[in-house]
Amino acid sequence: MSGGRTRGAHAVVTGAGSGIGRAFAAELARRGGRVVCADLDPATARQTAERIGAREGARG
Repeated sequence: MSGGRTRGAHAVVTGAGSGIGRAFAAELARRGGRVVCADLDPATARQTAERIGAREGARG
């Protein structure tokens, strides 16, 4: 998919530290969306954000 609706979109993904939340955050970023990763465990949310940033290129 090209990411037409998600390109440039902003999203807060809860549960982004693992599982479906992590996969969803990564997919949104892959499609050009800007993602904020949130989780009850801040360390795992940060890991997801760092993985996304390393793969997609951090955007400020």
